[in-house]
Amino acid sequence: MKIEIVSKNFKVTDKLEEVIRHKVEKLSHYFTDSAEVRVVCRQETDRNKMEITITDNGMLYRSEVVSGNMYDNIDLALPKVERQLYKQRERVKDRIRGDAFGGDRFLFAPESVASVSKPNIARTKSFQVYEYTLEDAAERLENLDLQFFLFLNKKTKKVNVIYRRADGDYGVIEPQY
Repeated sequence: MKIEIVSKNFKVTDKLEEVIRHKVEKLSHYFTDSAEVRVVCRQETDRNKMEITITDNGMLYRSEVVSGNMYDNIDLALPKVERQLYKQRERVKDRIRGDAFGGDRFLFAPESVASVSKPNIARTKSFQVYEYTLEDAAERLENLDLQFFLFLNKKTKKVNVIYRRADGDYGVIEPQY
């Protein structure tokens, strides 16, 4: 497993790097040797943010946590990744090691495997997709007071999603196919 630790507005000490590497390397139990892990440590005003992104065989797993210190963040982020793996294991059973979930315990999460529930699709909705510019789509998102808005991008002629970010700005998801 290749582990990359990146810091932004934060100084990662040797001790913190050692702790991160030691704990993240335990995830090799779930992934192949070609897995790539990127840990981003960031200082944002009075809080510390950690993002862990793992790619392996075309699959992506991501966890983002915020707390008072980075040592707590690693202990909060790894259980999230582990739960994502477990929830998707049926769909990705060929992509992670066959013996990854052999026991009935997680490595990081305090609960047992049996306590993880599958999500329920509570509603399916269909609607007409209209063509908008990015600016028009942002205006529609704001006027309708939505968290996200699906539209046909006038410039690219592809379906896009515009969404409201936690910092108040907007993000756009452009699919590649």
